[in-house]
This record gives sequence, C-alpha cells and structure tokens, in this order.
Amino acid sequence: MSKPSGFSITTKTYAAPDAVADVVQGLWAARWSIPDGHVHTVELLADPCVNLVCERDASGTQSRLVGVSTSLFRRELVGTGAVRGVKLRPGGVRAFVDASASMFRDLNTELHTLCTETRSLERDVLCESDEEGFAAFATWLKNRRRREDPNVSLAVAIVERLQRDHEILRVEQLCTIAGLSIRPLQRLFKDYVGATPKWLIRRHRLQEVATRIDRGEAPNFADLAAELGYTDQAHLTRDFRAATGLSPSGLRARLAE
Repeated sequence: MSKPSGFSITTKTYAAPDAVADVVQGLWAARWSIPDGHVHTVELLADPCVNLVCERDASGTQSRLVGVSTSLFRRELVGTGAVRGVKLRPGGVRAFVDASASMFRDLNTELHTLCTETRSLERDVLCESDEEGFAAFATWLKNRRRREDPNVSLAVAIVERLQRDHEILRVEQLCTIAGLSIRPLQRLFKDYVGATPKWLIRRHRLQEVATRIDRGEAPNFADLAAELGYTDQAHLTRDFRAATGLSPSGLRARLAE
C-alpha cells in the first residue's frame, strides 16, 4: 500500500554508552510525520526489554519507563513527533530503579513518578542533535545507577545465554545454567526481568519463527516446529496466534503483501 504524501518515519540505532554497556543494550531514535487524517500503526513482537524514553509530540513532552510487553506491542502514530530511547538489557532495569520489574510489565510509567528532575532530562535529551541528546541520557544513567547488585548481572547473563542458545527449550535448562532451583529462578526473573522464565523461552522461540518468516527461511512450518521444540505444528500456530493475532502463514501472507 502506497504511503500518503508527506508521510515519513526515520529510525536510527546507536551503541550503548561504555559506562553502562553492561546493563544497556543500545540507544534508538525515531522521528515521524503523519499527514492529517492518517494514522500509522506500529506492531512489534518486542524483545523482553525495558525501555526508557523521552518523547515530544503534539500533546507535549514526556518521559516514560516502558515495561516488558508480554503481548504484541502496538502503537498508533499521528501528527509529528520525535523520541529518543534507551533499550536496557533484560534484567538491567534494577540497576536504575528500586522496584520489581514485574510492576512495570505491559505498562507505560511516567518517569517523574520514579525519580525527580525529569524536566531537565527531557529538555537535554530532546535537543536537536542525537549525539548531544544521548550524551545527556548517558550522563543521567551514570548518575542514576544504583549500588552494585549481583542479581542484575546474573539476570542479564542468563537471558543473554538464552538468546544465544537455540537449544534451551525448558526452564530446567536455565536452572542448570543459573545454578538455581526453579522457585529462586522464577523470583529472579519476576523482580529483575519482569516476566517468567517460561515466557522468555516461548518469546525467544516466537521471535525466531517471525525472523525465519521475514527472511523467507521457513518454507515448512512442521519442520520448524520440530526444530524449535514444539510438539507439532498446531502447537506452534496456537502460540504464535496468541502472541501476534496471526498464524505463521498469516504473517507470511501479510509480509508478501
């Protein structure tokens, strides 16, 4: 479908600042201009990450903590706007916020409810230059960082291992990697990641399905289901539809359009 005249969306990504790279996955920026009378919908099967964002649109300027999205992330863009964001590593939010990550799951929380001086942060981050804006964000993160917490490093390491290893299909395997029994692992994920270990394994598999479809590398869904540890193709389809509202074949058809 052709875009209307005057429609534009630009996105950029940047490496994490060195001082906080152990808990920050990366930086991102977006600008949009949607002609009057039009709405652009963004849908993502998002990573299990918390994002810190500063945004300016027609309604004003705001800063938010965007929690882990356990369903399909959906955002409607209208008018003009700009946003700069920090994508934390899964498990990294507790380096900056003294509250369970599960409190923010599927929510947008205004940053001023968690810390002070957000107005100056928004002003400095939303300047004209990405370089200057993210330098201000990096300084804020460095100053905001709480005392060292070994559970932050542990949670980050476990999730990164899961994201690298496609053969991890059961929670018990994560327990072995972490050196924890199931209950302590579940508590760690609830407080530091914001979702259960079982959900992260499932999300990782579904993202792999979506990536394969996008690349045209999933000609046979029955074989893909077996490779990713599903009992059968119907099991994969149920999980994928529950997360995205589409079947794998439905996503492939949409991408083809």
